[in-house]
Amino acid sequence: MVAVTGSKFLAGPPFAGALLIPQALAENLSAPGRLPIGLGAYCAGQDWPQAMRKRLVFPFGQEANVGLGLRWIAALEHLDGLSKVDPATQASIRQGIVSLMRSRVGAADRLFLHDDDEGEHIVTSAILPFSIGHRDGRPMVFEEAQAVQMALRQGTDGPVCHVGQAVKLGARAVLRLSVSAPDVVGAARLMQAGEGLEMALAPVARRLDVVFDQLAKVLGR
Repeated sequence: MVAVTGSKFLAGPPFAGALLIPQALAENLSAPGRLPIGLGAYCAGQDWPQAMRKRLVFPFGQEANVGLGLRWIAALEHLDGLSKVDPATQASIRQGIVSLMRSRVGAADRLFLHDDDEGEHIVTSAILPFSIGHRDGRPMVFEEAQAVQMALRQGTDGPVCHVGQAVKLGARAVLRLSVSAPDVVGAARLMQAGEGLEMALAPVARRLDVVFDQLAKVLGR
């Protein structure tokens, strides 16, 4: 089984999730008695594929989860725009945005890319994990890095900034920056209008500057 989300790279609203399951497992699960009756209280009928829904015997609490449907409509709109950008252009834009991220991490006080986190996979995944050091050089642990992430979300001393939640990696933790589908689509449209890559990425660069300015404020408290 594979869990997918429309609320990360696709930048749809939170809680837009789906589960992909193999055909054989779907047929097994939809056999009478395979799933607990109480599951119907936690999902809507149209959350399930039509073929499975016809075979399930338990009653659903509701026919449709309208909120979930609207969240996926928003996410799929971004996916539709991304699908119209050719792969080569997507790759150059991702590379450009990752370079912008790397340059700002490299120029910031107390931020660094750990050797274990570096590599070309960053461009492929479009996710940049960065570590935060104390003034004495020790890397922040999970609880400390998560406190920084929460402070950015609260926006006490400036705009609200969203970065990926802290992830524990051994004795240290990382926060994460990510390219999003709207970033790629927006830059591609500017390039189609005649802008070069640098100017097409200028809106992303400005937003990154806001994030890193706010991060410097949080770390300077």
